[in-house]
Amino acid sequence: MNDHTEQKLAAYRLVLEYIKVFLWPAILILAFAVYGDKLFKIIEQREVDAFGLKLGKQIEDISSNYEAQIAQLKKDIEASQEPATLLKKVDGIQVNLAKQLSSVKQTVLLTETPTVPNRKAQVDQYERAGFNAILARDVSEALSQFSAAQAIWPDYHNVSEIKRLLSKQKNQLQDSQNTAWQAVFDTVLTQYSWGMPDDIRVQFRQVATK
Repeated sequence: MNDHTEQKLAAYRLVLEYIKVFLWPAILILAFAVYGDKLFKIIEQREVDAFGLKLGKQIEDISSNYEAQIAQLKKDIEASQEPATLLKKVDGIQVNLAKQLSSVKQTVLLTETPTVPNRKAQVDQYERAGFNAILARDVSEALSQFSAAQAIWPDYHNVSEIKRLLSKQKNQLQDSQNTAWQAVFDTVLTQYSWGMPDDIRVQFRQVATK
């Protein structure tokens, strides 16, 4: 493994260690070893006491989403994929984890209102419809659904990033047979799949580049 790759791995370990020690010590901790070692461990705790509030359910939701990506990454490690590919996946997981932790912190700091659960249910519905539209190669419908989700909750999962990706590629994606769709499938799965429902994730794996 070259020095650049080793430096990136070290940087990821430092970022994850910072999350563990300074931000949310009772959340999932990822220990990622270099290619070939096949060392992988998840330390999971289900409840965090932050600012006097118990966040068990929110942390459990994060854990569920996180574990789905980690499980796939573990399979990739055991399949001996190239280090560069694994690093890209780790990068996507780390970015999304940081984003989700920030969202949890904001929830703690803000006074919850009865409308919050309704807002989550609504944006979940738009997000799912958007994923289904992508799988159906319908860029107009996908943009409509992710735009609606973004309008309600811009920082929810990766709705804003996916909308931006679709907008950028819109002209090419008008043709359902355009090869740009394959790039979208791969990008959404590897970089923008935080919070993706398990059944949707399975479908994306089926169409993503093997």
